[in-house]
Amino acid sequence: GNQNGFGNVAIGHNIASSSQTGFYNIAIGVNSFCKNVNGSRNIIFGMNNMSNNTYGSWNLSMGNYALEKNTEGDFNVALGIRNLEDNISGESNTAVGNFSIRFNTTGSYNTAVGGGVLEFMNGCRNTGIGYQSLGGDGGLVFNNNVAVGFRSGRCILGSNNVILGGFTGSSAVNNANNNVFISDGVGNLRIFITGSNGLATFYGTGGVSASAFTGSFTGTLSGTASWAINVS
Repeated sequence: GNQNGFGNVAIGHNIASSSQTGFYNIAIGVNSFCKNVNGSRNIIFGMNNMSNNTYGSWNLSMGNYALEKNTEGDFNVALGIRNLEDNISGESNTAVGNFSIRFNTTGSYNTAVGGGVLEFMNGCRNTGIGYQSLGGDGGLVFNNNVAVGFRSGRCILGSNNVILGGFTGSSAVNNANNNVFISDGVGNLRIFITGSNGLATFYGTGGVSASAFTGSFTGTLSGTASWAINVS
């Protein structure tokens, strides 16, 4: 039971039963926070919520099995069933929507808004907005991706990508790094930009009319140079 901790509130069966020195925690739900040692300033609502936490602090977790395996991760926000369920030491993650960032273990600074967003992704600084966006592949680490739209970037495996539009990247794309994908919202790719080491290539496809821009443009980025491509 609690030994030297103070300012804690625990409501439910087997809650905070091992807490020793943690303080200012609020835990409500069966088996929640039951292994805590020194974690402090956590707010937990839900069954088996943060049930393995030992030292993690400053977490907000609401939903059954949310942050269940977290042991020392700090500053996480999990709002929804099984959000950040497998997180162990990842910190400063925000998951809103059921099954979001579910299988991440050590990745940090991720933001997921929507059901199943970043569910299988294990990486850092990824942002997904929209149902199942950036779903990822279990066990693989990808970083610095941004996806907006229904299932946007769900099957894109790589880092440093921007994916905009529903269903964009919903089919498998391996080793996709340093790209911009923009679709018409139903999965038809309209603009694709790829680049590395200062070299960028732009691809456009007709989607509005037959006179829309098609082809490619390549060049080297330097100074304040910029390009304007008209898509009509």
